[in-house]
Amino acid sequence: MVFEYCDHDLTGLLDTDPPIAFTKEQIKYYMKCLFEALYYLHKKVKILHRDVKGANILISNNGDVKLADFGLARAHNEQGKYTNRVVTLWYRPPELLLGSYMYDQKIDMWSAGCLFAEMLRNGKPLFRGSSELNHLEEIYKVCGTPDMNGWEEAKTLPWYKKHEPLPRRLKDEFHGVDPVAVDLLDQLLTMDPKKRIDSDKALDHNYFFVPPEIMKKEEHPRYTKNHHEYESKKRRAQRRAQTKARGNAYPSKRPRDANWHSQSRGQGGAPGGGRGGRGSVYPSSNRRSYPPPNSYRHGGSNRYPGSYGQAFRRGGSRGRGPGTRGPG
Repeated sequence: MVFEYCDHDLTGLLDTDPPIAFTKEQIKYYMKCLFEALYYLHKKVKILHRDVKGANILISNNGDVKLADFGLARAHNEQGKYTNRVVTLWYRPPELLLGSYMYDQKIDMWSAGCLFAEMLRNGKPLFRGSSELNHLEEIYKVCGTPDMNGWEEAKTLPWYKKHEPLPRRLKDEFHGVDPVAVDLLDQLLTMDPKKRIDSDKALDHNYFFVPPEIMKKEEHPRYTKNHHEYESKKRRAQRRAQTKARGNAYPSKRPRDANWHSQSRGQGGAPGGGRGGRGSVYPSSNRRSYPPPNSYRHGGSNRYPGSYGQAFRRGGSRGRGPGTRGPG
C-alpha cells in the first residue's frame, strides 16, 4: 500500500531545534482543522479515533492538515463496551484512567484539549505522568478531583479511590493567555465526559470568531526542513547519550503508547506499581514536548498512515459559507 507523504506532523513541529513559535492565527487554524476532522468522524460516520495525538496530526507546507492512524479506531456503539487501555497516556482522559469500559467520542475531545494546551504552552505538555496512577494525579493537580467537579459517576468506576479534595485551577495555569482560548480549553478538559464539549459546539465556540482571525490555508508557513516525531526521537536519544556521558541522570522521557503495560496491576485490575509523583510537574530537563514512541502493533504507521483528507468547511452557522463538513 502507498500513502501520501506529508512534510510534517504536529509533534515534529512542536519539538524542533531551534524551536518553532506558532502564531495565534496558526494555532486557531490547526484546532479548527482538527475539530472538523473529529466532527466528520463523530457525527457523520460514528467513529471513535482513540489515539488523537500530535504524531497523528499530519501537516503539509501547503497547509493541508490531516488526522491519521486509524489503527485503534472503532465504530461507536452506544450499548457496547470497549477496550479500556487505549489513547497514548499523556492524552488519555480521566474516565479511562479510572477504569471505564463504557465511553464515547468525548475521549477524543479530551485528547484534542491536551494538544490545544500543548500549543498554547509552546510545545510543553500539560500532563506528563510517568504511570497511569501518576498521570491521574497530574490531572487532579490542574483539573481538580472528581468530587470538586461535580462528577458523581466517577465514584462508580472500577478504579476510583477517594482522594484528598483538590480544586480546579486550570484557568490559573493559563493566566495571561487569551481568556476566550482558555474558556474553550476549559470545556475540552472537563472532567465529567457528559459535560465535556463535543466537536460541533467546539467549532461554534467564540474562539474561532474573535480576533485574531484564523490563518488562511495559503498563509501557512513553508518550512525548509521536514519535521516528524521520529526525528525528535533521534534528538532525544542523542541528548540522553550526552547526558549519560556527563554522568548525570537521564532526562525524563515520554510514556510509551496506550497498549504498552508499563506497570503491574493491583487488585481488581487497577493500575499500580508505577513511579509516584515527581517533585516538579514540568521539570526543566523536559522543557519541550517529547512525544511517546509509537509502539502500537497494527497495520498503520505514523509516517505513512491511512488518513482522511483535508477538511471541508461546513455551512449553516455563524456566517460560514455553504457546503458540508468533511474530514480534516
